[in-house]
Amino acid sequence: FVRYELNNEVHDDILFCQLIPIHTTGEAIFKVIDDYQKQ
Repeated sequence: FVRYELNNEVHDDILFCQLIPIHTTGEAIFKVIDDYQKQ
């Protein structure tokens, strides 16, 4: 979780880095993110 200022506004985002296959679907990307959040 990161909080930063951009254009005089505060933003909250998830800092995330994970390998995914080169050719992938939206469903596969969702699964990678979902599995990460469950950890």
